[in-house]
Amino acid sequence: MFIAKQRLADTSLSINEIADELGFKYSTHFTRLFKKCVSVYTTLNFLYALFFIKQ
Repeated sequence: MFIAKQRLADTSLSINEIADELGFKYSTHFTRLFKKCVSVYTTLNFLYALFFIKQ
């Protein structure tokens, strides 16, 4: 997912082109997985920040 995030931020490629480049047969699978991973990372970062702010 790190590569996908880099491609989305650094290029003018479409999501379909990035999904194809990363080997996904269907771009919907890529977008679903990407959303799930980004959501998990965002939640973990929030909890990590919350834990250290309280200390």
